[in-house]
Amino acid sequence: MIRDIDYFTSFNPEEASKLVDNESLFRYRSKAFSDLIEWIYLSSKDAEVLVSNVRKWLGEPDIVSDYLNQEVLVYRWIGRHGPDYYLSATGFLCKNGKVISLAQKEFMYELVENIDKYDKNNDAWIKELSNLKDATL
Repeated sequence: MIRDIDYFTSFNPEEASKLVDNESLFRYRSKAFSDLIEWIYLSSKDAEVLVSNVRKWLGEPDIVSDYLNQEVLVYRWIGRHGPDYYLSATGFLCKNGKVISLAQKEFMYELVENIDKYDKNNDAWIKELSNLKDATL
C-alpha cells in the first residue's frame, strides 16, 4: 500500500491500534505502529491529538521525560535501512494533555546519548537489535 496523503487522510487510528500489541516492548514490529506514529505527528499539526488517545493507541511510552517544562512521550523502535538495522525513537512533545509537536532534536540527542539512564529496558532493546542483525547474516 502506498502511504501518501490520501492514505493518512482516511487513516483510522482506532482500527490501526487494534493491530498493535501495545502491551509489548517490541510493539514496533507491527506496521500499524509506525503508521500510527506518523499519523499522530501529521495530525497534531492541524488538529487536536490527545495524549490519552496516544497512550491508548500506542500503549504506555517507553520513556516519559520533561523538556522545558513540557512532557515528552518517547516511543522506541527498530528501523531498517537496506540490510542494516538501527535503534531509534520518536518523542512527542505534549502540553495541556495534547501533542503539540515532535520533541526537539537536542532533547532526543541527549536522550539517546544517555539512554541507559532513561530506559530500564535498554538491554532488551540491544538484544532485540542483535537478534535481528544475526538473523540477516
